Amino acid sequence: MKVLVIGCGSIGSRHSRLLKSLCDVAVWDTDNGRAQALADTLNVNCFSNFDAAKNWQPDGVVIAVPNEFHVSVALPWLGHVRSILVEKPLAATVTDAERLMTSIKGSGTKVYGACNMRFHPGVRMLKQGLESIGTPLFARLHYGNSLPNMRPNSDYRKLYCASRVAGGGVILDAIHELDYIKWLLGPATMLTAAAGRLSDLDIDVEDWACLTLCHESGPRTEIQLDYLRPYKRRGGEIVGSMGAVSWNSEGKSPEIIKSDLVMVSDTSPRSLLDQLGVNGDDAFVSMYQCFLSAMQSGGSSDLASIEEAFDTLRLAWDCLGAVLPLDAGRK
Repeated sequence: MKVLVIGCGSIGSRHSRLLKSLCDVAVWDTDNGRAQALADTLNVNCFSNFDAAKNWQPDGVVIAVPNEFHVSVALPWLGHVRSILVEKPLAATVTDAERLMTSIKGSGTKVYGACNMRFHPGVRMLKQGLESIGTPLFARLHYGNSLPNMRPNSDYRKLYCASRVAGGGVILDAIHELDYIKWLLGPATMLTAAAGRLSDLDIDVEDWACLTLCHESGPRTEIQLDYLRPYKRRGGEIVGSMGAVSWNSEGKSPEIIKSDLVMVSDTSPRSLLDQLGVNGDDAFVSMYQCFLSAMQSGGSSDLASIEEAFDTLRLAWDCLGAVLPLDAGRK
């Protein structure tokens, strides 16, 4: 199998490095120097234009360019490859995503969202625990990190996260939470949303958000997101009629993960997972394995389909459309 990774920035480099152990990889970036440097490091092919990359005849493409270019980069590949994996979010705007949804029809190419949190051990424990807790009633999720510290060697003001035009802001950046809770509890609509720029960060997007969802199957979900915590924290819990399952993650290098199951009939927590030094690459590798398998067999229930990725983006923009002015929280 041959996979072309388009975009050789931070996430594109990670995709290329990890995919190399699973298949034949090549890279392409509008910055030829950056692409060549990555290709030399990984000892893989490098292309300087679309025609050269297409002539390599890749089976699949991974789109890892800035969010506002996801759709324009993906469109020329429809009909030329079996599958495309698009970094989250699917697009910077719903309008852009609609162009992709329309164009994909009849192309023969499958498109998926790169939602690696579905493969994270903490989220996997939530999925496993759902079998024990009865009818899900509500969920609470959280994600927080310090924006200036997310990439220590980069100026946070130049990251896509800091720009509305580039598809930034904590709601779109942390769209994983919207994706995986819909994956676990089913489709949802927005009930309430609040967001704002609470800090003095030099950004034109929200650095804090609190969202409430209603799932078609009945449960409610509360999600709190921020760029304000001094260190990374992520996790959540699902409470059901017979018990509750939770997971929490602290830090990044190392990442500490814990997961517990508590039943109404026995209130002593049972540990499902207690792990120090989680390898952050593992979830990506599991996602790639599903992606490669889908290219051969035609689909995977664990991958985010184009329809799921589009629905999640639309839900995120429903929340953004309902929020307070970005600086309201500072007044």
